Amino acid sequence: MRWIGVLLVLLLAAPAVAVDLTTPAPAHPRLFFDAAGVDSIRARCAVAGSTHARLLAGLRTWVQGSIYPDAIGTADKTNANLESIAALWVAEADSAAADTAVKVAMWTARRGLELASTNSGHAGLSTLALAYDWCYDRFTEAQRDTVAG
Repeated sequence: MRWIGVLLVLLLAAPAVAVDLTTPAPAHPRLFFDAAGVDSIRARCAVAGSTHARLLAGLRTWVQGSIYPDAIGTADKTNANLESIAALWVAEADSAAADTAVKVAMWTARRGLELASTNSGHAGLSTLALAYDWCYDRFTEAQRDTVAG
């Protein structure tokens, strides 16, 4: 949870837009921002020396030091970092992060638990929703059905 502030800065950096909350957006992503917001986030993070670039570098270092993609289902913190892993895909189109987010999301969806927890995993559900939305195009149709099911 240490990086939730960083995530919010990175992900909410897109310009504010009016949102119709009565009808879901037809395309992903749609939680916190849309495709135009992703472009804005990536542009801000690409500016060398900017606050967004420095925050992204810290997030990247933390995530890369915290995830264990070969030990999904046994490693501590993997699912607890799902939103951070997915955020790397959003912020810089890191395909390795997106692939890891999909693996962790599938583990979470199949078990209904948060990896770092022994309870029902409400936190796992919220991170699963973010990863599903932000990495939607990286999931196969069968994986989407599993998550949605």
